[in-house]
This record gives sequence, C-alpha cells and structure tokens, in this order.
Amino acid sequence: MGRLQPEVEAEVRGDAQDLYDRIAGTIRPPAVYILGGLLHTAFLRLFDRIVVESTEVERLRKTVQESHGPVILLPTHRSYMDSLLLFYMCLGNGMPLPFVAADENLAQIAIINRLLRNSGTFFLKKPVSLSKSQTKSPSSRLYYTVVHQYIQAVAKRHGYLEFFIEGGRSKTGLLSRPQNGILRSVLDLYFDFEQPNVTFVPITISYDKVLEADSFPQELLGGHRKKEDLRRVLNVIRCMSCYGQDCKIQGTDSNGLQQRFGLGSKPLGSAYIKIAEPTTFKLTADFADHLMGNLSSNLIVSPTSLVATILCMHRNGIREEDLEDQVQWLRDQVLLRGGLLSPGVGGLMFDMRLIVQAALQTYLRGVVASSGGGWSVIQSVAPGAAGANGVSGTPSVGDLTMKRPSTVGGTVVGPLGADAPRLVLAYYRNECCHLFILEAIVCAALFAFGHETAWEEGADSTALTEKAVFLMELLKDHFALKSQMREGEILKVSRHIRKANPDN
Repeated sequence: MGRLQPEVEAEVRGDAQDLYDRIAGTIRPPAVYILGGLLHTAFLRLFDRIVVESTEVERLRKTVQESHGPVILLPTHRSYMDSLLLFYMCLGNGMPLPFVAADENLAQIAIINRLLRNSGTFFLKKPVSLSKSQTKSPSSRLYYTVVHQYIQAVAKRHGYLEFFIEGGRSKTGLLSRPQNGILRSVLDLYFDFEQPNVTFVPITISYDKVLEADSFPQELLGGHRKKEDLRRVLNVIRCMSCYGQDCKIQGTDSNGLQQRFGLGSKPLGSAYIKIAEPTTFKLTADFADHLMGNLSSNLIVSPTSLVATILCMHRNGIREEDLEDQVQWLRDQVLLRGGLLSPGVGGLMFDMRLIVQAALQTYLRGVVASSGGGWSVIQSVAPGAAGANGVSGTPSVGDLTMKRPSTVGGTVVGPLGADAPRLVLAYYRNECCHLFILEAIVCAALFAFGHETAWEEGADSTALTEKAVFLMELLKDHFALKSQMREGEILKVSRHIRKANPDN
C-alpha cells in the first residue's frame, strides 16, 4: 500500500499540472507587441474612433499606482472586442497590462490563442463555478482548486486582474446576471486576511454597432452557436470594416464606481477569526449586486440604441421625419434622467438627421428597410432580399438566415428566422432600458390597482411601494437593478412621472 503512494501522488500532480497548462497565461513582450500591432491595424479598419477620456486614463493610472493591494477591472461584456480594447488602451497609454480571464472557446482559435495566452489571457471553462459546495465530482473539485489558487496567485503577485462579472457576452443588450465565481476567489483574499485592500474598477464599453449582435438572435431562437475559428474572426473584420463605427470606453468614478475593501478600517470580523462561509456567500452576492448597479447606472447610450428604441415602438414603420423628431425627444429624455450618451449624440453640436441616417444605413444595415419615405424592420432575412433602397440586401455579419429546428420526422418545433431582425432591434433598444425601468415598475404597480385608480383616484403610497418592491424583486436579476427600493425612492419616481405628465 505504501508503495502506491508515490504513484498516486504523481498522478494527482500530473492532473493538476495538465489543468494548469490549459488555464495559465503569461505576459511576454514579443507577443504583446505583435498583438498590439495587429489590433492597431484591425481597429483602424473597424472603428472611426475609440473614445477614452484622458481624465479616465489618468484616474485608472493613479488607482493602479496608489493601490495597496490588487486592482480588479470589471468591464461590461458586449463583444469579444471588450478585453482587446482594454488591452489596446493600456498598451497605448503605457500602463501595466492586466491578466484577463477569457472563455475557453477562444483557446481553440489557431494562432490567436497563443498571442492571447502570451499577452496575459488565461482560459476558463464557462460557466466556472468556484464554490466547493457546487463541485461534486473529484475532477470538478480539482479544477476548482487549481483555478481558485491560480486567480489568487495572479491577484497577489501580479496585482492587476480583469474579468467579466457577467460571465459571457450579453445576447439581449441588457446586463446579465452576475457570476460570482471569480469574484468570490478574489474576495476570499480579503475574507482570509491575505489582502487588507482590494480595489474594484467597473468599466462600461459602448459600441455604435456590436460586432456579434447580428448572430445573437440565432442563438436566442434555438440555433446552434457558431464555432470560433480564425476564419470567422478574419471574416468579421472584413465585413465590419465598411461600417466606420465609434467605440466609447467609460472609466471609473472615484465617488462611486471605485469600490474598496478595508481602506482605513479593520477587516471584516475580529483578527484571525474565520468568517463563516454562509456570511461570505451573502457578502459576495450583495457586493456583486452593488457592482452591477454601478455598471448599470453608467451604461452609455449610443445613437443606434436611440433609433432602435423608436423603431421598436412602431411595428408597422415610421416616417423618416417623425423618426428624427422622436429620436430627438428620446435623447432629451435620456439626458433628463442623467443618462450618458456616446460622443456622436451627447454634445451640443450635432445633426440629428445625419445621426439617424448613419444608424439606419450603416449600423442597422440588413435589419431595417426603407419604403415609401418611411423605415421599418425587415420581415425576412433571405439572402439577397433588398428594400427599396437596397439597404437590406447586404448580408449581415452574423448571417441571420436560420434553419428552423425540427424533429427527426421534420416537424417544426422552433420559431421562424424572420423574428431575428426584430430581436436585433430589441438588443440595441435594451441598451437604454436601465434609465426607464424604475418608472416602468412604478407605472405597472399603479395600474395593478385598476384603470380608474391609476388615472383618477391614485393609490396609497404604502400599498404602491409594496407592489413596486414585489415587481422589483422579480425583475432585479433581469435588469441588474440595485438592491432594495425604499418608499422614498418610489415616491420620488412617482413625482417625476407626475412632473413629466402634468395633464394626467
């Protein structure tokens, strides 16, 4: 029996080493500069502008320099471009490069995977559960242990880590429910008193056109996800090079987005007293919700989102002049609610007609069509189908043409691919939902009392709050709402609605 011990130990070590080799990344200057050069060439073709305020860069630089512990970047996740844009921003501004957690599927892309792995990217299974209570098989527990230790080692020794708290890319345009696995591993450094301070830096990234948005409806409607490979990556760059879109990166706000643990205070609990696991789970979940609320309140609304929102309200189409007027109205409503607008539509000097035309003919190309002086979502996605002005004739990047899922006997069991263009519009519309969702919840709660009460009598504030809180609890994961809505906030939203509609 004793003679078997070295063999067992060697097997376990070998399994752990294999997992480490599959996961781990490193930072090698030659790979960094090659990737930086390739991204520079690709971004020149993909974007008209990549907008990053110099003050945001300096704030992040100062945070990294002055932090007395790990700095964690938490960007929103809309596209595979997200982490590459942050890499490009850090490299171009002479800042340290973070280690980046990425989907294991990207490790299957030839050539690119080696560049990414040697530029700080490490690859994890999706979704990765880093909870011991959720890892039941021996292989899962071993994977948990290796990943957990690797993330903590990177955070402690490199001190600069980036991961997506949403897990995967959002396929609806809304923020996804937070995945607490990696966050829990980082926070355990604090809970276990290994790091007295951890700095979290939420970052929002906005695109006029999300590269993969046209392919999301295929997955939402039950189609198969396309395998990532080098050919598809190159094809996306080729197809998107004609769009001339903008990208906006919104950095941290020292008043709220930069969340610190332990700064100027004692660690949670008394020194060297182990915090109970249920407590750490609760603290992690609450903090994840808090971070998602910060990300939600700092999302950037693009011109594409404004145009798509109005088009979604007019299923049978809308005249171009009316579309421009209503987009202008929606823009003003966003500003009234303290929303952030992308540079093209957020300043004082802009031409609404040009903005709407760019969204219709460029960013929503293949999704909407012009007919009789108006615009509407196209009703089919057959290759070569074109509207009156030929706008819808260009194939979209995601190739929206779908085969309906069927049984072995050929019986149709899935929806029509013709729904795909409307889902693309809904994707962009959802990018501005966060500004209006509280008002929508209060209105829905009010109408639950009946039409007469809602429009004439009014509802008791306590009862209204109770119904609104109930709705908010149901929807908080779907819309990444901040934790508890209090009665004062309900009344504040109600007053805002009355002020905006004085005749009702």
